[in-house]
Amino acid sequence: MTICVVGGGAGDGKTTLVELVARHLAARGRQPLVIDCNPDQNLGSYLGFSERELSAQAKIGENFSFLKTTFDARHPQLSVLMPSAPPIWSTRWWDATNSGDPVLRKFALATEDGIAFMAAGTYRTGQFGSGCYHDHSGPAEYMLTRLDDGRGGRKKQVLVDNVHGADAFGTPLYALGDVALVVASPTRKSREILALYLDKAAEVQRELGFVVPIAVVGNRLSADPARRDREDGLLREAAQGKLIGSFETDGALMRDLDSNRGPSLADLTPHNRRTLSLIEARIDVADRKWEVRRDWLNHCLGASASWANGAKGTDVTWQKSDFVPAARGHTCTDGCGHPVFSGNWPGRRPAKSNLKSEP
Repeated sequence: MTICVVGGGAGDGKTTLVELVARHLAARGRQPLVIDCNPDQNLGSYLGFSERELSAQAKIGENFSFLKTTFDARHPQLSVLMPSAPPIWSTRWWDATNSGDPVLRKFALATEDGIAFMAAGTYRTGQFGSGCYHDHSGPAEYMLTRLDDGRGGRKKQVLVDNVHGADAFGTPLYALGDVALVVASPTRKSREILALYLDKAAEVQRELGFVVPIAVVGNRLSADPARRDREDGLLREAAQGKLIGSFETDGALMRDLDSNRGPSLADLTPHNRRTLSLIEARIDVADRKWEVRRDWLNHCLGASASWANGAKGTDVTWQKSDFVPAARGHTCTDGCGHPVFSGNWPGRRPAKSNLKSEP
């Protein structure tokens, strides 16, 4: 499953939550993959990688050409392909459950406790601000839409640390995940940004007819029970029934100033350990709908067409697709109905294609 993590203002603890959930899943033997698309690019150091290791790591945002030729070498519009382009009949897929997969070999570092880590890379001048982040996070978005995470997402959990605040609306990632975890603190500013996420999700549902699967996680609540109850009430009201749990202030969450390493799960308060279990439970009931993902990408292509058509010199809306992976006739040994890709999908041209070749 793809879990896109977004949040309020800087300092609300979004990146720390990604780290905590990844370590919790790893401790449960689930070997998650985490992808850092946050402009701060500090998740790697949180996971314990050295500056030397992170400097040598290949960055997703700098390798869109590699990704395009790996996944869509037979695409009719390969040279002008947009990051939001949905998969088509000839798309190849990468296997996040196979450590030998070429995408994992190129981009992923591994922690001692079984977490795989990828990074979009450092954002350059001109790639900041709502509407600009997509230049750098787009390749990660493109890669995620060609992901085989096994049994309809049940075999691999992929956590994506997105940009924070309202700037998250500058990329399609905020609505691309099978779960959208929104981190919010009890502060007025953070609750106002949470309201923006919920309003945007409601707008998507009205206009496109599908639900953005939002789950809200509270953070930085007081450890004092009475005060925490009041703060929890504020968040529950703001979350409109979507709050699944909250983290209280915990000395174990403090980082070592020298190493930047984060907390040990064993040192967390019982309340915070329960919250991690609640997040895992929400991830486990996520339900992927390929049609929704395709329709969202088609929408994003159309929304960017006024700019992209001029930049690419062609009509990028030709890259919209009616292809649905689960409709390709696959049957599974356990009857789950998911598509099996594993990087080797042969690509059969359908009887009719809505894609036009480049002029």
